[in-house]
Amino acid sequence: MGEVEPVVDACVLRKRFFKYLAAAFGAVLTTSIYSFVDTVVVGQYEGEIGTAAISCVTPIWNLFIGFGILFGIGGSVMFSIMRGKGDKRAADEFFTAALIAVTAVAAVLYVVFLVFKRPVIALFGAGSDEAVLEKALAYVDYIGYVMPLFILGNFLSAFIRNDGNPLLATIAVCSGGAFNIFGDVFFVFGLDMGIGGAGLATMIGQIISFCIMLTHFTMRKRCTLRFVRPRGFFRLAFAAARGGFAPFIVDFSFGILVILFNNRIMQTGGPTELGVFGAVATTMLLVQCLFYGVGQALQPLASYEYGAGNVRGVKKLLKYALLTAAVMSAVFCILSLAIPEALIRVYISDLTDESLALGARAFRIYAIVYCFMGINVTLGYYFQSVLRVGVSVLISLLRGLVLCSALLYPLTALFGVDAVWWVMPGAETLTAVVSFILLLKVRLPECRTGGDGLA
Repeated sequence: MGEVEPVVDACVLRKRFFKYLAAAFGAVLTTSIYSFVDTVVVGQYEGEIGTAAISCVTPIWNLFIGFGILFGIGGSVMFSIMRGKGDKRAADEFFTAALIAVTAVAAVLYVVFLVFKRPVIALFGAGSDEAVLEKALAYVDYIGYVMPLFILGNFLSAFIRNDGNPLLATIAVCSGGAFNIFGDVFFVFGLDMGIGGAGLATMIGQIISFCIMLTHFTMRKRCTLRFVRPRGFFRLAFAAARGGFAPFIVDFSFGILVILFNNRIMQTGGPTELGVFGAVATTMLLVQCLFYGVGQALQPLASYEYGAGNVRGVKKLLKYALLTAAVMSAVFCILSLAIPEALIRVYISDLTDESLALGARAFRIYAIVYCFMGINVTLGYYFQSVLRVGVSVLISLLRGLVLCSALLYPLTALFGVDAVWWVMPGAETLTAVVSFILLLKVRLPECRTGGDGLA
């Protein structure tokens, strides 16, 4: 993107946005396919126990992927802004500092995971049911070998998109995701490996994706990322992390929430309710990832135009993103209301009448989530791309940890496990109100050079 001039023409901006949107959709959709396909295939093979086990592993994904987003999105935002200002040296320093920081974090998390794997999964909701715990451990046996790649892969994907090659990022994750889909069916059912086969397919798929991303550095004419000695490593790394904190907190808080929900459901209900929650949460994560695609298409373009001083162009890009999110919200809401029984059957085999009725009701309630999620995610990315990081973090925290955790325990204490399904819809609705107020009141700050410009 370093050679692209700031755009004023609305038609050019619109074409560029939808070009990036198509690439971003491919990337985030295929990334979410890992969790989605694993949950579906395991649920069909293992039943409710398998779906519940996947739910207990989900927070680990969110933690590892979240740190890749923290330094990847944050570093690439500053990378694009510096490129937009014409400061290539500063852009390369942000890339190098962010890469060093994310590699160190990946190494530490990997060691912690290997040492404390069993107690961590027990803490994440499987501790009260030995059958669920053993299935969850079997699932992560293979994945454990490549956990750092989930961090580094998300990091590289963000920088490759911001370096003007979103198609390669899409090809990488699509290739790995395609293998994961066919590998799940082959290993789980064909070789009768059960839930462990799903873990093996995910491991190989991630290796494929990461290796394809590395080819970006062999493209001399396309790759402008350069390793340089960063001046003030800790200042640059902190600025990158601060810039990516808002999208990071979305994934991180979702992981924490799944832990809270898993444990609370097991306290007030049982494996049946947890299996249904696993299905609903996986679908919500899939939809949320598609909204991430809207935000990830908006972010590099808006950051570049903002760095170049083209505020008018930034506002046009936001309009395209919000309209896209609104159309998607309507589609997902209608599907959840129209075919909830079909949705729950996708995930779990041999459903009892009780499980079918519970799952259908949960999917109908979650239609409310889809009405407002797109707005909240898109505005979070928008404020982050123009360095209003504090506002972006506020939106992310409200729809995640703050409102959900504030509603979960009081509602379930008063109304039992059935109240679980109303927590996230309530949180997304209240956050949307706050998001619109912030959009009307918050003005774009002046773009300042360097990491100190973050506010």
